[in-house]
Amino acid sequence: MRHIFATALAVAGALLATPERAAKDDFEKDFEFLCQEIASTYAYLDAKATSWADVPRLYAADLRRVATREEFIGLLERVLDELYDPHAQLTVNTPSSPRLVPSGTDLWAEWSGGRAVITEVRAGSDAQRAGIVPGTVVVAIDGTPISDAVDSRMGRAYAHTVAAARDWSLRAVLAGRHDTRRLLELLEEDTTRPRTVELPARDQFGTAAATAVIHSQPRPGTRAIAAEPLPLHFARDDPFLHPRRRVDYERSGLVDPGRKPSAHLSPVVPRHG
Repeated sequence: MRHIFATALAVAGALLATPERAAKDDFEKDFEFLCQEIASTYAYLDAKATSWADVPRLYAADLRRVATREEFIGLLERVLDELYDPHAQLTVNTPSSPRLVPSGTDLWAEWSGGRAVITEVRAGSDAQRAGIVPGTVVVAIDGTPISDAVDSRMGRAYAHTVAAARDWSLRAVLAGRHDTRRLLELLEEDTTRPRTVELPARDQFGTAAATAVIHSQPRPGTRAIAAEPLPLHFARDDPFLHPRRRVDYERSGLVDPGRKPSAHLSPVVPRHG
C-alpha cells in the first residue's frame, strides 16, 4: 500500500488505487509516514498551537481499530484536523467525508462575543433559498448546541480555547458532511425565538462524493496540491490565498495573474496561528 499524506502543498493520493482492505501493518506504516512527513515539511507548524509530537500517541487506539480503507481515510481526516488548516487536505474522500471549506460550503461564520455569527451566505445556495442572512446566530446544529458541536470537531493536540482553531471548527461544522442533511437552529436579528432550517444532504458546490474522489488534479509537471481545490488556480490577489503561501503557489504555477479573485464569499484571508 503506497502512502497517502497531506501537507500544506503536497499530497499523495495512492489510496484510490488500493483495495478496500489492507494489512494492518500497511495502515500503521502509512500513518507513521504521515506524521513524520507533516513534522518535517509542513511550513506552518510553528504558527500552530498543535503539539504534533503527541499526535501518534493520541490516535494510537484509533489506528488499532482501523480495518478498512474508508476507516483509514476517516482517521487521516481527523488527524489533519489537528492542523486546523483548510489548505491541508487529502486528495481522496469517502461518501461521509466532511465538505471542504470554502469550496464546498454555503455559510461563512465566526465567533463574536461568544456567539456563532453567520457573516456570509453563498449566492444560489440552499442556505440562501432558505432565507438565511448575514447576522444570523447559529444556536444549534442537528440538535447539538453549536459550542458543543465545535468542541467535538476540534482536535486532541491543542487547547480548545485557540481562537483560530475555534473559527476553523465552526466553519467545518456548518459545512457538514457529503451524505448528511443539516438541521440548523437559528436566531435572526431582532428576534427572540429561534427558527429551525433543514438543509439537504446534496452537494451544491465543489466535488461531490460518491466513491473516493480526487479533489484536485495536478498540472503536468507539478505535484498534487492540497490547496483550495476548486478552482485549481488562484488570482494573485485572491483573498483566500494566504500571503505566506503565495510564493509557493506561484512557483507551482497555481497563481494565474489574469484570474479574478474569488467572489463566492467575503474577502477574508484565513488566519493562521
